[in-house]
Amino acid sequence: MAAGLCLVGIAHAQSKTTAPRATESNSNEHNLPQKYQQWLDAEVIWILTPEERTAFLKLPSDEERDEFIKAFWERRNPKPDSAENEFKKEYYRRMAFANAHYAGSFPGWKSDRGRTYIMYGPPDEIDSHPAHGVMNYAKPTEFWRYRSIREYGPPKQVLVQGKPELKAQTVERLNVQMKFVDVCSCGDYRLEAPPKN
Repeated sequence: MAAGLCLVGIAHAQSKTTAPRATESNSNEHNLPQKYQQWLDAEVIWILTPEERTAFLKLPSDEERDEFIKAFWERRNPKPDSAENEFKKEYYRRMAFANAHYAGSFPGWKSDRGRTYIMYGPPDEIDSHPAHGVMNYAKPTEFWRYRSIREYGPPKQVLVQGKPELKAQTVERLNVQMKFVDVCSCGDYRLEAPPKN
């Protein structure tokens, strides 16, 4: 994985049959200023936990929202209080890569492969099969394999020098395989099966 960072949100690492696609955003439900709605629904959608989203939506002022965003990135910073947050930097690099390489009829970050790339980074192996190729797949298919991935769970409250702080929790999964199928033969590969480990 690039820079050894893990950018995954457990709540969003589900198959398309159980998790809403980014295009099904509820951006009209809340009266947030555009920049905060954009942050929720287009920037951190794949790594924001449901608990964090709920807490963010309850904030009454822009000042509190700005503080929340700052704390959100700092909780994920592998080197807390460092001048540069490598996690945040890598996250936005992956967003740009997904948009450049997995875009089709919608931006790459909204695609299943884009979401997976953003959350897990580049796979350790991609096994690509065109339709009716050697393996005789009916539709173009890709298998992405990861030796190891880490997923973020809801933040946990811990005491740091006697003060309560929220810290990100991670879970490691080994030997994960994902299957993407281009059902329309138009480049829109959909995650067909939930990740297997």
